[in-house]
Amino acid sequence: MRRNGLRFIALSLLTIALLVLGLAVTSWFSASGSGFGILVETNVRLSTAEFCVSTQCIDYAASIPGSEAYAATGVLALVSGVFFALVLSGGLFQRISQGSITAWLRYPGYLLGAATLVLAFACMYIVPPQHITLDFARWAIPLTSEEQAMLVGDLERGFGGLFTVLGATFGLILIRGGAPLPDELPEAEVVAPRDKRAVRRDALVAPPRGVETGPFRAPPAPPPLAVVKNDRPITAPIELDPDGGAPKLLR
Repeated sequence: MRRNGLRFIALSLLTIALLVLGLAVTSWFSASGSGFGILVETNVRLSTAEFCVSTQCIDYAASIPGSEAYAATGVLALVSGVFFALVLSGGLFQRISQGSITAWLRYPGYLLGAATLVLAFACMYIVPPQHITLDFARWAIPLTSEEQAMLVGDLERGFGGLFTVLGATFGLILIRGGAPLPDELPEAEVVAPRDKRAVRRDALVAPPRGVETGPFRAPPAPPPLAVVKNDRPITAPIELDPDGGAPKLLR
C-alpha cells in the first residue's frame, strides 16, 4: 500500500497551481514599448490578448491578425489542459480515498496530458503569434504603421507556456505513480504447463488385453467342480458276541 505523505500532497498542489497559472493567468507572450509619450504593454494568453495603452486596457480574442494558427492551437491547448486538470483531480481524489487510480482514469489522463504537452510546445515554437499592430485611432493617437510597430515592440515568450509544460509533466508523473502496485493486482489463476512427454507416454501404453481385445486368446475356463469329502468310515464296525464263537474271517 503506497503512502500519501506530505511530498505527494505538495506535488499535487504544485501541479494544480501550475496548470491554473499557465492556462488562465500568466501570459504566454508579452511585449512592451514606449514612445511619443505613450506606454504600450501587450500580454497574449491562449485564448485572449490584452493591450494596455497608458492606463487603458482592452481584451481581444487571440485571433488577432496574423496569428490565426496560434489562436486555433491555443484554444485546443486550453481545452485539453482543462480536461486534463479535471481528470487529474479525480485521479488524485481516487488515490487518496482508494489507494490507487483505476485504468479508466489513467489512460484518458495519459492521452490528455500528452496532448497538452504537444499543443503547448506547438504554441510556443511552431505557431507563435506574429508581430502585433494596433489601431491607435480609438485612442485618438494618429500614428503610421511603422510607428505602431515600433511602439508595440516584439513579442517575447512569457512563463505561461513553461508553467503549463511543467504542470502537465508533473500531472503525468502523479497519474503514473497512482497505478496499482503488483501486490494490489487481482491474482490470476496460474495454469500449470502440461507435460507433453507424459501425454505421449500415456498414449503409448497398450490397453489391458482380455477376451474382447485378444482374438488369439482362449476363453476363460469354467470354475472347477467342488470336491466334497465323504465322512463315512471305510469299514463298518463289527459287533462281537461274547457267548458266541470266534468270528470268521471274511474272504
